[in-house]
Amino acid sequence: GETTAPPECAPIVPCQALTTDRTDLNVGACPSVASGGECTVSCADTHVGVPTIYTCPAENTDPNIQPIGDPPECSPREQISCIRPDINVATTIVNEE
Repeated sequence: GETTAPPECAPIVPCQALTTDRTDLNVGACPSVASGGECTVSCADTHVGVPTIYTCPAENTDPNIQPIGDPPECSPREQISCIRPDINVATTIVNEE
């Protein structure tokens, strides 16, 4: 009998770690997202904004793809430098608005 080669099978793999050049984003929660999984991208500590969800495509076969999503809109935190007279120490107040 003839032997037939098995059909090609592409393994399903997790997405690559999410990277960004933007300093206002925190992508630390997306080191390796499983196929069909998701992770949260938030604003860096110096910024404020609503986190967004990034997803790795279901049945992902590309080990070089990064999770896909829309980055959060991050605004710089308003920081006020002042001296506290009671302890005579310079401090930074972060305005959370």
